[in-house]
Amino acid sequence: MPRLIRLFAATALAVYVLVAPGTRAVAQQDDKKAVENVVRAFEQAVEDYAFDKCNSLLMPQTEWIGAMPSLPGPAPVSKGLDELRAYKEAKVKLINRPHDVVVQVHGDVAWVTLIVDVTIAFENDTARAFVRAGPNEREWVIPYAESEVLLRTPQGWRIVLGHSSVMSTPATK
Repeated sequence: MPRLIRLFAATALAVYVLVAPGTRAVAQQDDKKAVENVVRAFEQAVEDYAFDKCNSLLMPQTEWIGAMPSLPGPAPVSKGLDELRAYKEAKVKLINRPHDVVVQVHGDVAWVTLIVDVTIAFENDTARAFVRAGPNEREWVIPYAESEVLLRTPQGWRIVLGHSSVMSTPATK
């Protein structure tokens, strides 16, 4: 009987050693995809001015650095969302195109870097006046470099810190 127990233990250990790394790699990929999905959902919610959706993807204490020209330093995301509400009221259209997304996960913490090409369209006089555009301008395309830190919560991954930097002068159309 002890020989049978040793054989069973050795088999169980061998299975764990051989199977566990693959299982961990799959779990890591699942986490990375889940984190990327949260970041993309946040960018879409900003584009849609879906403020409740934005808040559902953020931790209550989330801060964002450089999110808006009027908020160059660390600020609660709520201040950036307030500015976005003004964009919405002025009928400024946003189109966010995230790309070059790189996700790293370490336990319950993840960090993401990405580029977001933001098109700011102002197709009426109110929107044009709000963004201080010239009379012949219809939209700007501004590339942002972003980095975000996310934490795993019981409700899923949530953004706890973000940073945005304008990469170049806006292209106008």
